[in-house]
Amino acid sequence: MHQDIADALFFEMPLVQTEAAILFGCRNGEHTRALAKLAADLYERKGFQKIYVSGGNSDRANSRSLEFQIAAQILRRRGIPAGAIVLEPAAVHTGDNIRLSLELGLGKAASITAICRTPHQRRVLMTMRRYLGDTPHITTATLLPGSERGITLNNWHTDPFLRAFAQSEYNKVVQPTENGVPPYVELGYCVPVDIAGECRRLEALPRIHQVRIPEIA
Repeated sequence: MHQDIADALFFEMPLVQTEAAILFGCRNGEHTRALAKLAADLYERKGFQKIYVSGGNSDRANSRSLEFQIAAQILRRRGIPAGAIVLEPAAVHTGDNIRLSLELGLGKAASITAICRTPHQRRVLMTMRRYLGDTPHITTATLLPGSERGITLNNWHTDPFLRAFAQSEYNKVVQPTENGVPPYVELGYCVPVDIAGECRRLEALPRIHQVRIPEIA
């Protein structure tokens, strides 16, 4: 089962230059900060022109700060101009992140980088395809929880948090129900995707090199 989960969730997509990016905030404030640092690194390497920073949940460790506020603060400190940052303050789940960002203009982009935690990326991609259809090029840039503590793609299953996180994602978007499709597909929250096909499409876009991947607890 561990290998099935890894094969389904822990894939790597090409880092390419896109018109826009969307950062998926999370309740763990340190993870959101690390995702924002990754986004800043990508921006500095011309990875995208505009970023949609989405997330209205409170940081579990500090209820006064919301996900989008935590990320935006990092991006501004790193010198990303205000005109390149679009704030989405209300989302409380993945579908909201995408739907509400579309209302702010994300759907105009012909290519998009989704910035999220590694176990989340398949559901992110499947949900983006549900809302955006087949037209835009979409890639992911991800961080693996636990990397700061020596967790890797080889030993991820030894970490209780990451194991539970990955199992939850697998159950939502990979493990079929008795009707033969994953629960979130059956409910209409997302649609199936062909990861290899998505990666082939990205070959048309300029690659980004030497991106520093932050470690997270």
